[in-house]
Amino acid sequence: MSDWYPDLAWADVDPARHPFDRASVPGVVRAAVLEYDLTLDEPPWHCCHTRGVAYGLAERYGGWAGGWAWATDPEPHSGATIHSMSLPVPEVRGPEKKTEWFSDILLQWRVWLEQVAEMFKELSDAPREHGVAPVVALVEKQTGGGERWLAECSQVLTWYLESTGVPTRQAEDIADDLAYQHLREWGAVREHEVVSLARAVGQQTAEFSLASLPTRDG
Repeated sequence: MSDWYPDLAWADVDPARHPFDRASVPGVVRAAVLEYDLTLDEPPWHCCHTRGVAYGLAERYGGWAGGWAWATDPEPHSGATIHSMSLPVPEVRGPEKKTEWFSDILLQWRVWLEQVAEMFKELSDAPREHGVAPVVALVEKQTGGGERWLAECSQVLTWYLESTGVPTRQAEDIADDLAYQHLREWGAVREHEVVSLARAVGQQTAEFSLASLPTRDG
């Protein structure tokens, strides 16, 4: 699994399994900021400044609610899933602005997971190899294809394979190996690369049943 992400399987982040009350976000985020942000009056320059808050949100909502900490980077060409911020990072100081900033990120993350889940639903009756191109296109659009995009793509491809019945560990290995073999880290994705990736995914997942969702232990 990519170092950008914690060990979250699709079952951990699937919105259908984790109901979410958006109205609760400001209060929950503020509480997490006050309890877990040890650099309250400093802007969140580094991921170590955000992971305490992510931990607090995961405690309240479930593991999915901390996944954004490994998928967020305010640099416009970072290739992170979340890179559009409500406030410039240097302005994010104190509990009020940090509550606004982290709330925005959490909601963006939830919307992203819902978009991913909707795509998986649309692809549920298709052969796995037919789902690869839409998954790659969705991630490339969301990330802008920047520096980290391939790691993000590998993660979502892992989740896609899990959603079709491939056990977690095998899904991780297949997605990581094949994504980095067939797709480029920089520049626009080319059609022949996606076709090659899809063919390889179909071949390596043929043995796995489409009948049931994976468990954590596979």
